Amino acid sequence: MLRRILGTGVPAVLFFAMLLASPAFAQTHASVLVVGGTPAGVAAAVTAARQGSDVTLVGADPVLGGILTDAMMDQWDVNVAPDGAAIQGGLFREVHAALGDAFTPSDAARYFAQLVLSEPRIHVVLQARPIAVQTVAENDPHAVDASGRAVESITFARADGRTFTLRADAVVDATDDGDVAALAGARYDLGRQDTGVDERMQAVTLMFTLRGVDWSALAAHYDAAAYGPGGAGA
Repeated sequence: MLRRILGTGVPAVLFFAMLLASPAFAQTHASVLVVGGTPAGVAAAVTAARQGSDVTLVGADPVLGGILTDAMMDQWDVNVAPDGAAIQGGLFREVHAALGDAFTPSDAARYFAQLVLSEPRIHVVLQARPIAVQTVAENDPHAVDASGRAVESITFARADGRTFTLRADAVVDATDDGDVAALAGARYDLGRQDTGVDERMQAVTLMFTLRGVDWSALAAHYDAAAYGPGGAGA
């Protein structure tokens, strides 16, 4: 049904709204659990599915894509080899070929929706955040791996307040901030805390939209050698 709707051009957010309107989440186990609907999360889920694993992809936002959709990061900073050949390969090259050098956030959301829906082994759950992580040591102190460093299950909270817990054979933390690792007790630093100076962080990048741009004039003054892939900039 969702694949048929995708062909109509309905915005991707509506597909997932329909997905979220389904009955209460009943799954309790995942072969591969990917946490984070980020580009890395989508890549991990698709790659695992293509290798034959059943995957559950859990994202915190209404759509997939992370920084490319929610933060309007609508272009790639792609490096090339001295001969102009692409450096990045794998699934990134596939995504880059589909979206191009620049794209709209809605195009990215639609593409990621199509990408995961084309893989029948991927089950998607959106608007769910990890709130607790259970390790092997916590649940079975006599287990072979009782160091507390193996994640056994993760509890999520949905936007409507419901919670659910998933056990998994393998877990991929694809959240932007390493939420699963932090909840599991992994050590982490804030900003430049590891230097011992302070916890100051780099300023955020501001993305914004402009109206009234004369694209013909802009294109006429664009210097591809300076600003294109591999260019030196201003």
